[in-house]
Amino acid sequence: MKKEFLEILKDKKTLLLVVEENKKLIGYMHSTFFKNIYRKLGYIGDIFVLKEFRRKGIATKLINEFIKILKNKRYEKITLSVNIKNKNAIHLYEKLRFHIQHYDFEKELK
Repeated sequence: MKKEFLEILKDKKTLLLVVEENKKLIGYMHSTFFKNIYRKLGYIGDIFVLKEFRRKGIATKLINEFIKILKNKRYEKITLSVNIKNKNAIHLYEKLRFHIQHYDFEKELK
């Protein structure tokens, strides 16, 4: 994981926010900045919090910190994707006033 984090940190279009407790990594968020001639937006690629630290506001703090950074950079929107089965994450995003923008479909090819 450390190697992956170091690669992320090299890319100026990505941001890695981490939360530690007693020098132990307990949560992180990997996000990306997108900018073109039409708009500027941030994308949350991955959020993870260790199971024993969940439901303590850590993911909310990570998202709110990213929102603050985006606003300071004058970005207009934040997006993310979530698995439809991840009810806890969906509840969190709805609580933070995210809304469904589109649906993704997939089909297994056997």
